[in-house]
Amino acid sequence: MQVRGVSRHFAPGAGGTPAVDDVTFAVEPGTIAALVGESGAGKSTLLRLIAGLETPDSGEIRLGDRVLSTGRDRGAEGARIVPPERRDIGLVFQNHALFPHLTVFENIAFGLSGRPAAERRAEVARLLALVRLAGCERRMPHELSGGERQRIALARTLAPRPSLVLLDEPFSSLDAGLKAQVREEVRAILREAGVTTLMVTHDTGDALALADRIVIIRHGRILQSDTPEALWRRPASREVAAFFGPCNFLPARAFPAATPNAAGEVWLRPGALRLVSSAEAHARSGLAGEVTTCRFHGAYYEVHFRPADTALPMIIVHTPAPVPVSQGNAAGLLPETPVA
Repeated sequence: MQVRGVSRHFAPGAGGTPAVDDVTFAVEPGTIAALVGESGAGKSTLLRLIAGLETPDSGEIRLGDRVLSTGRDRGAEGARIVPPERRDIGLVFQNHALFPHLTVFENIAFGLSGRPAAERRAEVARLLALVRLAGCERRMPHELSGGERQRIALARTLAPRPSLVLLDEPFSSLDAGLKAQVREEVRAILREAGVTTLMVTHDTGDALALADRIVIIRHGRILQSDTPEALWRRPASREVAAFFGPCNFLPARAFPAATPNAAGEVWLRPGALRLVSSAEAHARSGLAGEVTTCRFHGAYYEVHFRPADTALPMIIVHTPAPVPVSQGNAAGLLPETPVA
């Protein structure tokens, strides 16, 4: 699936606000991509454009060799919009959108109308086995857990064997304990089905865990598109680095032994810093200062470190072990793995 130079404005004229602004990216066949952005970033508009629920003002959307959408800027003769039902695209809604009055079997078989009864039964049985819910044909949606409803919604979407599946905030309705489990189940199902998938989400944890490639969108524009590892380790900007959680942005002089990035800075995740004694920091070109606060977060302690150099900002450190220095005492910092 390819999105090429796509824009969408919701106010007429040159001063219209661009919800999607000259966006270009691709999802390779058989892979899972994640479109990630904050509320209002333009990701939902882009999903609707791909699904055929909106028409782009400019640009082009392709699925394989088929042109699905072209912009209004091409005029009445050049513009093209394939209706949603003819795009060969499946959409899993945020709230699952199962038919409450239909059984699990009837929900999944909904997209198989027109096929012989025996073929429909066989296909529903195959999909229920794929989503690990064999034997649930007669259950009603209200009898299912949140994770089970999610998998039935995915099975219903996969029933017509679409070329592309769109997932709209698929895990936002699940609590934290269930989310990790369902996320792994969905990932395994999509891998086994071999279907090309684009997930839209605001949750970077979901994107890192599920996607082969992540596309970061902000204010309607793509900030960076890369693998999860590359985005985490080599973000193209401060915006991208901060999007994936706390990051300390420091001038190169803070840690002379560290290699600065192209911006002449050292970017360090809180977990890439180690608390040491002031003497060790001095001996190894580290940073001297003091621990101002220390909070226990379960898997780690979060420490706020005030450098002795008052021109430097407060630094956040995550350490898995009990903090070796008491709050208010002198300490030192050493870098381990700079970002970018």
